[in-house]
Amino acid sequence: MRLKATIHIDRVGMLGVIVGIASLLFPTLTLKANRVDGGVGYQLWEMPSSLSFILAIIISLIVMAGALTVLPQRRPIHLTKSAIGIAILLVCCALLVLTKPLVVPLGEAGRLSLASGLWLLAISGYILMESSLSSIALPTRWLMALRLLPAFMLIFLVTTGGLSHLAIMKEFMNNRSRLFQDLLNHLFLSFSAVTLAVIIGIPLGIIAWRRKLFERGVFTLVNGVQTIPSLALFGLIIAPLSLLSFRFPLLRSLGIKGVGNTPALIALTLYALLPIVQNTYTSLANIGRPVIDAGWGMGMNRHQMLTQIEIPLSLPILMSGIRTSLVQTIGNTTVAALIGAAGLGSFIFRGLGQASPDLIYLGVLPVIVMAITVDRLFGMVIRKISLPLHTEALS
Repeated sequence: MRLKATIHIDRVGMLGVIVGIASLLFPTLTLKANRVDGGVGYQLWEMPSSLSFILAIIISLIVMAGALTVLPQRRPIHLTKSAIGIAILLVCCALLVLTKPLVVPLGEAGRLSLASGLWLLAISGYILMESSLSSIALPTRWLMALRLLPAFMLIFLVTTGGLSHLAIMKEFMNNRSRLFQDLLNHLFLSFSAVTLAVIIGIPLGIIAWRRKLFERGVFTLVNGVQTIPSLALFGLIIAPLSLLSFRFPLLRSLGIKGVGNTPALIALTLYALLPIVQNTYTSLANIGRPVIDAGWGMGMNRHQMLTQIEIPLSLPILMSGIRTSLVQTIGNTTVAALIGAAGLGSFIFRGLGQASPDLIYLGVLPVIVMAITVDRLFGMVIRKISLPLHTEALS
């Protein structure tokens, strides 16, 4: 009797390998004579011969990762794949440092920009790292340390001046004060919008759950807002606010006008409502009927039921809604720059207007970091509050 060998392919890991192979087909870095120059793209094998060992290391790592994705996925395999992913990210950092001699002949105006190949290579390393770390039973602090190792290396290189020759670092030095101010404004606008959405959305979700008469109306409202394109919603709010500020000088003196932070805050709050209302409703609807009956049987009134039973039990799902809303709002706040609102969107649209990819990166990268950081922090909080509730339910 012939036994057929079964191959279990790690699909996520294979995706990382494919992205890594694709990165070799695109320019890795772009060398520019000055800020407005179109530049010349360099692929990995077009780099100086002194950097050929980098190409050999990257190809070897990708080949090793590809071989590991078709082996039985056990703990040693996951550890090795995660190590390969981290190694690829560290090699990307080393490549940025070692290419500094390319810029020296061009003088102070010369710039070295990150091209699509390097971004794809970094994404490949991140996919390989994350796909394996999520399958390894390690303490949370060790997983966090492994995930942050490439970030710590990048921060070290930035602070020590190892990446000062990169175009994005030169843009950062030229716009440093404004960047920090726009970053704070971006955070303030995003968190303010979500805070208002929580204050409005949780009561709306409770009303929709308790009063079936209002359920359709509430969800028609919050779902309808999501169907309006962001630019259109910003535009719709400008006209009435402009009229109000013109009719009532007091509002204008308070900074409420047709453009700026006020219409952006209103629009962002409306966009942030759906996940909060939806998760509030869902979390309350999923509470078991025996729990509700036990509360009534103990003589609790409606307010006690809400504050002592329903809200505590629904908190993990409710927090997930706030998590989704905040991550979404951090991204949406960039568009608000088109109506004069403060935030990192100003860098993105300035970069588009000036055909400067590095200025766009300067606005985009902090937004990505903020969104990922907020998502991870909320995930940790949700796991912390879910464990006691799960333990309590089992007991």
